[in-house]
Amino acid sequence: MGADLGHRKSKRRHCAKKILILVEGMSEETYFRYFKGRSPDLKIIPVEVKRSGLDQILKECQYRIRDYKIEGVEDKVAAVFDVDCFTGEEIEPSIYMASEHGIDLYVSNPSFEYWLILHFREYNKHASQKDMEDELSALLEKKYIKSEGITSVISDQIISGAIVRASKTIPLGNIDPMFCKNHPPSTTVHSLVCEIMDNIQNKGPQ
Repeated sequence: MGADLGHRKSKRRHCAKKILILVEGMSEETYFRYFKGRSPDLKIIPVEVKRSGLDQILKECQYRIRDYKIEGVEDKVAAVFDVDCFTGEEIEPSIYMASEHGIDLYVSNPSFEYWLILHFREYNKHASQKDMEDELSALLEKKYIKSEGITSVISDQIISGAIVRASKTIPLGNIDPMFCKNHPPSTTVHSLVCEIMDNIQNKGPQ
């Protein structure tokens, strides 16, 4: 039976059985696939949703909570999106709506590619989407393709480096989308990734 949305108040959950991650793009879904199957007791579920506004993304989250039988505080629901196309006036009411349904929001400014770049090096300049994709192409030494992401080089060690770099701008645990919106370039995705890694380690090896 599906979760009772009205009682899924947001809180820190350190030993989730399932982590449902709603993403708005192919690069995000590709990235989070890395964590699937890493622990026998932890189910990582990355699901791409059509980008049509934050309210629609959150409504899709609610549907998926039912579809995947996300159960109360035993499981975690995360929505990962970019803030580049949303205003503060759009983001603020979504924060409240997400909290009411136990959905944690994780964002990147301007886009998820910024988080990917941090796997290689510091990147503190304002840049367009094209600039960041070109940077990733240079770092990968081949054309960056969203459907492939950085899967050819990703590892736990590289991810740990990205978490450290991201934390210099936004400390771990601060997942306020408005803070990220007001501090470009930045991301809060490292907090989600750190939580996933902790869950995998707590569950033990496969």
